[in-house]
Amino acid sequence: MAITWSQKDIAAYNKGQYDCWSETGEVTHEGLVIRTYSEDRRVMSDIWSIERFALVWNPETNSSESVHIGGAFECNTRSGDAVVDILPEYLAIHEAQEEAARIANEEYQRKAHEERARKRALAAHNYPERGKVMRVVRGRKVPKGTTGKVFWVNGGRVGLALSDEKDERGRHKDVAWVDSAYLENTAPLPV
Repeated sequence: MAITWSQKDIAAYNKGQYDCWSETGEVTHEGLVIRTYSEDRRVMSDIWSIERFALVWNPETNSSESVHIGGAFECNTRSGDAVVDILPEYLAIHEAQEEAARIANEEYQRKAHEERARKRALAAHNYPERGKVMRVVRGRKVPKGTTGKVFWVNGGRVGLALSDEKDERGRHKDVAWVDSAYLENTAPLPV
């Protein structure tokens, strides 16, 4: 057995008979039902319903697909009862595809994790701190390539000392004020 379908008698439902489902005798997806599941779905703009689905095998495309078999929404006029009956040869193909998808997802997650870790390390490396020698890599006011030692950091602004010269009060003479996002550490990134 696979999916056995029932039809809602709309006229009886409108008269207040809420147990108005009758079997149509239609049976589909024989030997193809993998499993059943439910999902909370938005069926109208502000109405949500717990809808039931059957995951079935499509031998023409050699892939699984979902078939809506009913739910709690009152406008559903067709309902199905699914019995898991997948043939072993289709189940083996489906499980192999699921395993391949799982492995591909793990590889994708691993690469994404490595990329996030690389970006975090680069951001920490390029974070302006007093004493770091940094280079301007973007912006309009300070020429790109300008290099200096960070002597002041406040929020997103950085003061770069472009030389070691100081005035009589001990302040740097040659300075540039730059957004921290426009700077890059001149030291090589640690491995």
